Amino acid sequence: MINALRNPEKTSARDLQGIIIDAISRINKSDRLLEPQINRYMHLCLLWIREFFEIFPVEKYIAISGPIRPRIKVNKTLIEVRVSGIFRSTKRQTIHVIVFTSGATEHYIRNDPVLHLILKVLSPLVKTHQQTKRPQVVLHAFGFGKNSNLNYYTYNSNDIDHEKVEMIERLVATMESGHHFPVLPCLYKCPYKKECL
Repeated sequence: MINALRNPEKTSARDLQGIIIDAISRINKSDRLLEPQINRYMHLCLLWIREFFEIFPVEKYIAISGPIRPRIKVNKTLIEVRVSGIFRSTKRQTIHVIVFTSGATEHYIRNDPVLHLILKVLSPLVKTHQQTKRPQVVLHAFGFGKNSNLNYYTYNSNDIDHEKVEMIERLVATMESGHHFPVLPCLYKCPYKKECL
């Protein structure tokens, strides 16, 4: 896929269809999908790709790498994150990171600790521009909505909530010390929910 993004003028619809068929065939080995299900996935994927390229026009960016799984060290713990693609804008030195998440709403992005860590790690790779204060890294988060639509939200390195990053570091330190006991959410709606947690 990265080669298709690097050379969009050489990429045809047939190439994209081949990439989608390859991805679906990997899923199909374990799930044993029926032909109507495969056709539905094919159509949805083609719609999502079309919408993706409308939102993120590839000709404005230079593909650098992807997909990658960098490991971010928080205290003594290594956290592996998934980054689908890293791009650089053709006009500026800004890094553009593409991630696919389970949700891409503003609330989800602002509260996802992993995305804050990705921005924090990649920000030092680009020199700050003192005159314009433009962001060093822009994160493009894509997710799938309830109606099988493509949700999209951006977040940049100027918006990093440093209090959240410190909270993540404290939480990881507590887990390393062995004093962290996560509270699992209760699946039931009953009048005693507040008391039992």
